[in-house]
Amino acid sequence: MVNSDDDKGEMKTNRYRKIVEHCGTPTFIYSEKTLKGNVQRIKRALDDASLADRVDIYAAYFTNSHPRLFEILAEQGIGATLQGVEEYHQLHSWGLKLPLVVSPTCLSDKDLEFFLDKQLQVNVSLPEELEYALQGASNTGVRLDLSAEQRQRTGLKIDELDEIKQICRRLKKQVHAIHTYPGTGSNFQKLVKHAEDVFKVYKKHFSGVKEINLGGGFAFDYDADSTEDKHFPWREYFAKLASLIDQFQIPNNVRISIEPGRDIFADAGEFLVSVNRVHTRRGIQQVYTDGSYVFMPSATIRERQHNIRIYDEHFREVEDRSGSAELNGCTTLSSDFLFPGIVRAPVHIQKGSYILVQDIGAYGSCQHMEFLNKRPAAEVLVTNEGVLQLITESGNPTDKIRYALCNPKLIG
Repeated sequence: MVNSDDDKGEMKTNRYRKIVEHCGTPTFIYSEKTLKGNVQRIKRALDDASLADRVDIYAAYFTNSHPRLFEILAEQGIGATLQGVEEYHQLHSWGLKLPLVVSPTCLSDKDLEFFLDKQLQVNVSLPEELEYALQGASNTGVRLDLSAEQRQRTGLKIDELDEIKQICRRLKKQVHAIHTYPGTGSNFQKLVKHAEDVFKVYKKHFSGVKEINLGGGFAFDYDADSTEDKHFPWREYFAKLASLIDQFQIPNNVRISIEPGRDIFADAGEFLVSVNRVHTRRGIQQVYTDGSYVFMPSATIRERQHNIRIYDEHFREVEDRSGSAELNGCTTLSSDFLFPGIVRAPVHIQKGSYILVQDIGAYGSCQHMEFLNKRPAAEVLVTNEGVLQLITESGNPTDKIRYALCNPKLIG
């Protein structure tokens, strides 16, 4: 299991060895126990704030779009936020039944009709969509841009709120929900202020809605050392949220929703790569791996380093960090690194070693890029019982498709 005391030592070593023997590298590894633990952390905080019966939890499907992982979340009572028809079909093909909400940038009439025919709640982003949807559905919501700059690419703007009211009056319909987005990696203070701003807009413009979705953006601290410090301060946040609900007198029949996808997934995933060659240049080891930017581009896009563990060829952990290294990818792209920057590393990293990149469960494997023609990596799930399940097969050399397996294969 990832980041757990019972996975230290020989047990963890054997798991990695088995995975490499069966799948090779690069391989993504997920922990069911960590995934469930992250959900339970949020739910315990809701209980502490007496909000368990008021707040619904969704995770954006694109946070890590593997149906097997969302199957685990469904068992925990977590829903999924969708942005397109393809995502619905992917979940449906697995027979998953979980709460769904659709909150896209904009939809064609055809795609909008598809979701409305499925009787799903759709939070539209344009006045034209709202008018179209309200003519045939009573559970249509709106996605709002409440940012100070009013420059979010998606979402109805403040100066369009009167137009929304006019559409509702003309069609004699009400908006069912409002959905907002505070911005990725938002800290505690910003998200409390965001909730307050949303409730103000609710009271002034949307007092008849049945759901207030506060969106995602909950920060995860990739630099922190301890598990608890990495995760968002849920107890403090929900205490403030409960206070705001009382302050703004939000009725009990109005559901509150949040979308903490990154916090749920991030430390439930690791990425294991092999060291192919090591060359020292100007005192810095150039470590060439079989990993690549194309497997987990979000780290480079966000200019974010990850904590790593280094193992020798026998999977004995190497603790030395008195040297430095750059972790290179395996393509010709000039900026192909596992993540940017120089990391502390052993003085002499050996060819044949392994590097374990931690906290890549969110926006990792699901961002695999066809650019540079690297076949998708395998993916393995470590179950609560410690069983290793191959949930995605590595593609063939000519493939660019993620081979998610409906029936996982056992390893070992």
